[in-house]
Amino acid sequence: MNNMKSPTAQERVTLADIAHRCGVSKGTVSKALRGCVEISPDRAEFIRATAQAMGYDPSLSLEGHRLAARRHGRRIINQQLAVFLPAYFYRANYFNMIYSGIMDVVTPENYGLLTIALPDTRVDERTPAFPHSINRGEVDGIIVIGEMAHRQSALEALSSLPIFPSLCIASLINPAYDFPAVLADEVAGGRQAVNHLLDLGHADILLLYDVVNLDVHHRRIQGMKAALTERGVDPEVHLHVLHLPINPALPYHLDALRDCRQHDRRPHEDVIQYLRQHPEITAVITLNDPIARRLWYLFNEVGCRVPEDISLIGNDDSDPFLDSLGQNLLTTIQEPLVEIGQAGARLVIDQVNGLPLPALPLLLPTRLVVRHSTAPPASPARRGALRW
Repeated sequence: MNNMKSPTAQERVTLADIAHRCGVSKGTVSKALRGCVEISPDRAEFIRATAQAMGYDPSLSLEGHRLAARRHGRRIINQQLAVFLPAYFYRANYFNMIYSGIMDVVTPENYGLLTIALPDTRVDERTPAFPHSINRGEVDGIIVIGEMAHRQSALEALSSLPIFPSLCIASLINPAYDFPAVLADEVAGGRQAVNHLLDLGHADILLLYDVVNLDVHHRRIQGMKAALTERGVDPEVHLHVLHLPINPALPYHLDALRDCRQHDRRPHEDVIQYLRQHPEITAVITLNDPIARRLWYLFNEVGCRVPEDISLIGNDDSDPFLDSLGQNLLTTIQEPLVEIGQAGARLVIDQVNGLPLPALPLLLPTRLVVRHSTAPPASPARRGALRW
């Protein structure tokens, strides 16, 4: 007859309980459960079976071990990181490039990576919930990626957990509070885009932005205004800035559209309307490559040729606009997305290992990639004949 009982919700089976039941020392139980070869196979199997029958939960024991270690100023390294990403990240090239960079670092370091998809607070009012492994302190550090709508609520919820003070945290792409950050040099990217257009002979430029990524926008526009001023062009007159409202239910990093009629056209038609009202504009700089792609399709629909009638520059170099031969046609500001992921993962692991931090934030360089969507502006006669 088996007279062993399972623990109640208030009870936790400890190594000492198992040792008492088996008539061995607590050290022997620990070695048996860890598979140490110095314990005979028969004895180890008996101890493991007894522990299972008693309802032993190793995660609870480990949690207690972690709590005790923290109380005594010691730290247990789990070799496990978590990464917070927007819920749709796996469908977006942009986030997958960053994610692959993270994996490039954690894999050879033998770290596990817990992936957590965050709800977008613009359309989902739920407070982010975390896996039990985070609540139990099984994660050493967290990498946060995405827009403010995703990051802020997650970090606020995380700060209420007991393990929060011991976590090593880094933010990628956008800064977050006072945490270490790895950013693309958006100021330099803005300079590169504008200088390229000025070299081609453009003077009036339209910049598109959205309120979701205001920090990125402010850094880009800082570089653009500086480039214009240095070349003797008044940015208050010649740099046009238009807010492009993004439907939060259709994140703009998703599939970059083979047919823009399948998607919300209104924000992009606002661009067409603005260009009708400002015929002096001969070039457009977009938020990212997917937006550039959508505009290119729409320009084609209304009879505006890229780059003959208007030049178009993307950002990120994440989503190509391909011709019939598979050649990418889109001129863009290439952001080092893979390298940002690598640097972010290295930054967190170095914190876990107690290494000194470099000067922060880390700024990684952008690069202008000239392809076939930019050219000298059309003649005034051609622009005057253009019917949007």
